[in-house]
Amino acid sequence: GVEPGFLAPAHGDSYYILDEPIGDDLSRAALQALSSPEYTQNTINTLLAERARVAEALEKHPGVKRVFPSDANFLLVQVSGARHIYESLAKRGIIVRYRGDQIHCDDGLRITIGTAAENDALLKALHELL
Repeated sequence: GVEPGFLAPAHGDSYYILDEPIGDDLSRAALQALSSPEYTQNTINTLLAERARVAEALEKHPGVKRVFPSDANFLLVQVSGARHIYESLAKRGIIVRYRGDQIHCDDGLRITIGTAAENDALLKALHELL
């Protein structure tokens, strides 16, 4: 595997420190992405568009209390009965992270932004559960 050990731009003047070893498959994918600025920019643009679309859909949902602002590849969302929603989504094969046991995250779910199809499945499931 590769142990990158370099800074990756995050947002504004912020950077992520990449210093953990990663496996061969992920190493090849990372090196390929880094060698293609167009691919990297397209991936970023897609992520930003999907994050905005999912956040907007969640903000309009009556069962969602709050969608916290995000500059990351995930959203922190406050919903009633977050533990139940978390478990119900898991039974459907949709994995989110329960954060209701973290300080200041009452009824919190951490939702990673995926592909448009993955995000659509998540939104459909939440619509049925909330």
